[in-house]
Amino acid sequence: MILLDIWSKEHFDVKGDIVVGIPARDVLLVTGSEDTENLVKMRKIAADIFETGAHIITDSLFVFRSGIFQILE
Repeated sequence: MILLDIWSKEHFDVKGDIVVGIPARDVLLVTGSEDTENLVKMRKIAADIFETGAHIITDSLFVFRSGIFQILE
């Protein structure tokens, strides 16, 4: 997430703003803020990995808006 210039529609063709989940150090989930079905799936996957995985980071999702990542409410 540190390389902010890669988080664009050019690199990630998603519906709405880019949403990421990083439940473990070796897992990156990406979808769009307007993709309701995949947001539900992503929340479940992130929670499952966070609960049972190794090297966990967070079960929060983050949305990329105005050049920064914010926790998705």
